[in-house]
Amino acid sequence: MKIIKVIPFGYCAGVVKAMDLALAYAKDHPEEQIYLLGMLVHNEDSVLELTQLGVHVLDEKKAPLLEQLKGLPDGVTVIFSAHGHPSVYEDICAEKHIKTIDTTCVFVRQNHFLAMKEYQQSEDIIYIGSKGHLESEGFIADLPKVSFYDVKSKTLEIKGKLHSPKLYAQTTLGKQELETACAAILSSYPNATLIKGRCHATSQRQEALISAIKKHHPTCLIVLGSATSNNSKKLAEIGESMGVTSHLCLNLLEVKQLSFSKEDVILLCSGASTSRERFLEVERYLSSLSASQR
Repeated sequence: MKIIKVIPFGYCAGVVKAMDLALAYAKDHPEEQIYLLGMLVHNEDSVLELTQLGVHVLDEKKAPLLEQLKGLPDGVTVIFSAHGHPSVYEDICAEKHIKTIDTTCVFVRQNHFLAMKEYQQSEDIIYIGSKGHLESEGFIADLPKVSFYDVKSKTLEIKGKLHSPKLYAQTTLGKQELETACAAILSSYPNATLIKGRCHATSQRQEALISAIKKHHPTCLIVLGSATSNNSKKLAEIGESMGVTSHLCLNLLEVKQLSFSKEDVILLCSGASTSRERFLEVERYLSSLSASQR
């Protein structure tokens, strides 16, 4: 059995910053009531590190985050996730004297900032994203007249006046998703221009995986990441689209449920919200299996 790791792996820079900020604050302020607004990053194991320090997670699946935020006691502390948030959340926190820790990814913030500047001049903007994703929801809330192309349904919801639209995209989309969306939009608006698309970490991991599949012809792909992580799911989808049996596993426990043969050539990669430690733990396990077969 051969194991090939796809580089880069482990947290991307944005997740490193978000986790460092949140963990450091929680450790330094054990006496405070701290609430995490949604998943800090899309990885249950990573969020568990915070809950073990007493941080309360406000799960968007249970109720809208806006309602949960309004229901918090005055004077507590709120951590904003790396996926960004509507600016109205900051207004509510100010009114309720809630201290905020903002871990928004720099790429998400940059997309948001550039689009806001454009929006002040024109509604001729289309946002490409996945409906329901925190990053997309935050963008749409702050730019209510922006048209939205949903990559899931492949439909365009037109709100503002479109002529030669500027295109902005969710940073964690797959390359094929973004290309399909742009092609569909260009068929109706040939003068459309993509201003900001996927972040560097997303692009780099997807391109490295495609290159590794072409080079090594694996029989199996293991993607370490959460089923809630868009960028992790895209890696698994890339593997399947290239004819490789692909498994999306959160951690070592889930990898141990898989079966392998000594003829397998296994590619191991990770989403941007999976830690380096989790990756190396799985690599050691797979290597021990390989050694036992010799």
